[in-house]
Amino acid sequence: MKNVRLIYLLIGATITLIVANSIFFLNQFYKNEDNFSALNRSYYLIENANVVLADIKTASENEQNYLITKETRYKLLYGSTKRELLKSSSRFYAQIAEAGETNDAIESLQKLISKKISDMDELIDRNDDLAANIRYVNSEEAHILSNVIESKIKRIAGLHRNILAAKSRDIKNQSSQLQLFSIASNWALLTFVIVAFITIMRNRKRIADLFIRIARKNELLEAKKNNLQAVSEHLRQQNDELERFAYIASHDLRSPAINQLALLKLYVQSKTEGEKEEIFGALVETSECLVAKLDDIIEDLRLKHEAIDTREVLSFNDVYCHVVKNLSADIKSTGARINCDFSDAPKINVHRTFLESILQNLLSNAIKYRHPEREPQISIRSYLNDSKICFAVSDNGLGIDLEKNGESLFNLYSRFHKNADGKGVGLYITRKQVLALGGSIDVNSMPDVGSTFTVNF
Repeated sequence: MKNVRLIYLLIGATITLIVANSIFFLNQFYKNEDNFSALNRSYYLIENANVVLADIKTASENEQNYLITKETRYKLLYGSTKRELLKSSSRFYAQIAEAGETNDAIESLQKLISKKISDMDELIDRNDDLAANIRYVNSEEAHILSNVIESKIKRIAGLHRNILAAKSRDIKNQSSQLQLFSIASNWALLTFVIVAFITIMRNRKRIADLFIRIARKNELLEAKKNNLQAVSEHLRQQNDELERFAYIASHDLRSPAINQLALLKLYVQSKTEGEKEEIFGALVETSECLVAKLDDIIEDLRLKHEAIDTREVLSFNDVYCHVVKNLSADIKSTGARINCDFSDAPKINVHRTFLESILQNLLSNAIKYRHPEREPQISIRSYLNDSKICFAVSDNGLGIDLEKNGESLFNLYSRFHKNADGKGVGLYITRKQVLALGGSIDVNSMPDVGSTFTVNF
């Protein structure tokens, strides 16, 4: 335990040292940056001061040469040098202003240089005789103003030479401090690392055992996590199954019940004994279908606990006849005409309850969403498509606007016709059942023309 605390202490000390080292280096960096900036300003100011002095000297020499010789080339050289002097002096004024020189000193220097240029221009333009010009060139008057300007500029340059030297010393001292601190911190860091390494080596077996225990706990946690995920997935599947079963039970049992109610109403409205006997027979068949549907649902629940695969070979025609009995009242009351053709694929190996529910939902929808201005014409056929068994239910009903409702067509409680007696559940259940059987369902529809639902197994 003491060794562990020591390791933590060394790690903390190492981190503290690294942070302190980084702060120190950053601080020194910014100081050096400021010093380098000041050093550069002073250096360029001194350089420009020398340029100004050189330009004044060259301009004076060209002026004097012209006064003595009267040669045009010296006058041209003077003009060129004067322009360079104006540029260099403007830069120099800006530099000394940035360096903190007083406005009075800057204005004084500007006046002196302007006076010097003005005097030189006047002498050149005056065009005195040669003897007078020679006397002026050799007099002290010609050099007094230049000497004053040189003195002021050299004073400013000397001040910045001192600044340059001071900043150079500061940079040198900071570099020395940086080197010393770097050496000291590196040695301290190396010491911490060596001590930590020695401590770890002494306790490596204990640390190895600790890592083994951690690895075992991680494996145990991983196993528990996988187990929980499996349980969660199983519960999710059970919930989906319960949800699907609840919809099948409520929806599929509703059709025979509604059929019974319709037959009872027809029975009450019938006038002859023949009609009553026919309707009563249909009512008995519907009741038998309802009981059979309940038996199928109960058997479906039992099989789900006893076996995974509850498929069987079914005849499309038998399933169709069973569904037609459940919907006989709706078929009779609406005058629906149904054509069926199962010759291309008469049989299929599939879950009975699912197939009956799928066909009943599609046929019920074809009747329910019939067009009010024409008799329902419904076609049901099965066929083979690339070794897949398919069946299609087509009608001439209201149709569906697929561009508007295509994405929500199979959603729960989705309805697309205001006046139709639908709950928005049938297509949702149908798609769930088709997917559970490993199939797919497609739709092709046009408003006021009709729809075709195709199931592919």
